[in-house]
Amino acid sequence: MEIILTIFYCLLFVILIKRVPFFQTKHISSNFLVLLFLIKVLCGIVLFFIYTYYYDRNDADIFRLFDDAKAIYSAFPDRMGDYCKMILGIGDGSTYFQEHYYNQMIYWTKAYNTNIFSDTHFLIRFNALVMLFSFGYFNVHTIFGSFLSFFGLFCIYKFFEKNTYSFHKLQAIILFLLPSTLFWTSSVLKESYIICGIGIFIYSFFLLCQPSSIGKKIWYCFCFLFSIYLISHVKLYYLVILLPLCCTFMFNKKKNIQHPLITYALLILICIPATFFIIQKSGYDILNMMAFKHNDMLNLAICKNAKVVSYEYLDSTWCSFIQFFPKALFFALCFPLPFTHHSLMMILSEVENIILLLWLVTMLALGFKKHIKYKNLFWFCFLVALGNVIIIGYCSPIIGALVRYRSTTLPFFMLAALFLCDEYKLKKHTKNILKKLKINSI
Repeated sequence: MEIILTIFYCLLFVILIKRVPFFQTKHISSNFLVLLFLIKVLCGIVLFFIYTYYYDRNDADIFRLFDDAKAIYSAFPDRMGDYCKMILGIGDGSTYFQEHYYNQMIYWTKAYNTNIFSDTHFLIRFNALVMLFSFGYFNVHTIFGSFLSFFGLFCIYKFFEKNTYSFHKLQAIILFLLPSTLFWTSSVLKESYIICGIGIFIYSFFLLCQPSSIGKKIWYCFCFLFSIYLISHVKLYYLVILLPLCCTFMFNKKKNIQHPLITYALLILICIPATFFIIQKSGYDILNMMAFKHNDMLNLAICKNAKVVSYEYLDSTWCSFIQFFPKALFFALCFPLPFTHHSLMMILSEVENIILLLWLVTMLALGFKKHIKYKNLFWFCFLVALGNVIIIGYCSPIIGALVRYRSTTLPFFMLAALFLCDEYKLKKHTKNILKKLKINSI
């Protein structure tokens, strides 16, 4: 039954990609988009088998939220009132729900159960909702997760397509086929929902700033608000990074600012202190929360004998965070270091790091020049990636978690490097490779 349902929903999403006008684009055929989606589905199923046969289920991240969602789904259909209250999060705060449902879950309650860094409640509820269609079969959730991340990546692609005059097919390859992004955003992990929210947020914000009819404005506004809801209930700090950067990008675009670095620098000088002030006034000690998350993951790594970037603990002081800053940046960008691990997953991550380094060197060699054609986009991508990498470096001392968390960030780094190069030199040197891939132009 699971195989039948998995194939059914996979075909359903393929039909949507082929038929829905939103997925029609000038530079990528619908057949190629279907191929990209099916590759994501395949990666999601591979991930399922890896975690099923090579890891203990209790330690497998992809099953955690799914297994907890079964407690909510157990109320359907006999106790529909309970199920609806838990799905909506309304009227479910009594001891009855705690005793009958939430105490059966492992990851419902966390030491810091806020959505600033992550929130499991939304993801558990979403999986319980999808169970109405999956009937509890895991790989149906894999199909849904793969489509959500595919949709988010496609929204990001459309944003770049509308703001560039070249590199379109290469942008699609970077977004959809970067190994860690392809792998970790193709299941029910948080990264699938995050990349979906990021894509909808960026693209709907861009469309809201363009001239359009009232009806379209209302629809774009709805999508934008939905993306805010989604991101804020998964990892709120992405929203803190994206909103000011999107505003600055559109300001530079509308005003045709020739030196966008100045406006981005002013943004950083204003927004970072303002963000810390607002969070502190909201009752959260942001440094204490980040230090707690870092130290908690480090203790977990020691108990589980997991690989870590450093055994250094963080104090919730500015001095400790400033001293750790270069290390956080280095760990998040460079780990796992080449030839330091023996497991297949880590070796693949090491290879990817080497590819990223070669990509950056190649882009610089292919014509880094004073006049960058897409300066606004370059700084937008670079700062989106940098902001995420810094937070990941502070909060994730476990190498495996670090590799997974940055999977939603690496495409922005790759695209930032792409916007540095001379497009004519790039076309000249990649023509033969693209012909082998049966792609006529970048």
